[in-house]
Amino acid sequence: MGLTQEQIDIVKSTAPVLKVHGETITTLFYKDMMDTHPELKNVFSLRNQASGEQPRALANSVLAYATYIDDLPRLRAAVERIAHKHASLPSPPCSATH
Repeated sequence: MGLTQEQIDIVKSTAPVLKVHGETITTLFYKDMMDTHPELKNVFSLRNQASGEQPRALANSVLAYATYIDDLPRLRAAVERIAHKHASLPSPPCSATH
């Protein structure tokens, strides 16, 4: 089941805000996540957090998705890079307690 045109339009409408504030949003997201779940500090690179590289990468990915949600094949190379990166990292045990 795909997204409706209305849902696609809603996601696309976030692109201008993400372009301006995306890095701030993702920086706060990571800070909140690490404060709430300090055990994740062993999963994410603290160097990439401190340098802003990780929040910037997430912000750029979310912006690209919002921009090209109606042309997903355009994102294929980026999604493949992200998938390979994540697949190469050790993953913590899955928790179904949420």
